[in-house]
Amino acid sequence: MSDESNRAEHYRDVAMEYRRLATTSSSIQMRERYLRMAAHYGKLAEDEVDEQARENDEYSSTSPA
Repeated sequence: MSDESNRAEHYRDVAMEYRRLATTSSSIQMRERYLRMAAHYGKLAEDEVDEQARENDEYSSTSPA
């Protein structure tokens, strides 16, 4: 598994944990903050997957057939 895949999985796990914290928080402000953090880490995971796809495309277009 590549570093990007590991990072993407890690970011998804962190996002899931922030979403869980948001559901258990009694403070509206903290709930909103946790949800923003979850969205941020979700975006980081997506970016890692996109970067890996770009690298795979570049590799396949430059490798001999």
